[in-house]
Amino acid sequence: MIKIQISNPELSFVKNKDDASIEEALESIFLRNTEYAVLIWENLFIPLSYKYDISIMAKDFIKILEFIEGTDSKIEIHWASNTFSSIWYLTKLQNGELEIKSLWVCVLGELRELLTKKSNICVTQIAFSKELRKMLFFLKDCLDKCGYTANELYDYNLLIKYI
Repeated sequence: MIKIQISNPELSFVKNKDDASIEEALESIFLRNTEYAVLIWENLFIPLSYKYDISIMAKDFIKILEFIEGTDSKIEIHWASNTFSSIWYLTKLQNGELEIKSLWVCVLGELRELLTKKSNICVTQIAFSKELRKMLFFLKDCLDKCGYTANELYDYNLLIKYI
């Protein structure tokens, strides 16, 4: 089981004119000391910083949705945050399921050992897509509240496409 629990993080409401991507804009709008999102992986709760984790992960959420909707049967995702560093090997199965084999490198909350024991899971493509889209919708709403549009962010329309 994979779920994403969205919290109520504080926004800076400051639009950085130098931001050119959703990653940069998300890092700008979320405050450092605010609530975390939570990734629930097989009943293990992994805290994710909106400013430093989610901002980087948003593009990979889109990449996973592109994969699920596409024809490729396998993809490898490298989560690059220093507090959520992991490699996921995703494989589409015949029954509409998605197998995720994970290699956990570094995770906030000292969960690496527990996550390694539950490193392989299967989820339905539909359920996983729903979780990712829910987060992307939330992120778009936050960007909108802070005044960002497709005029400033080159990948904003890609975000819209997958919500």
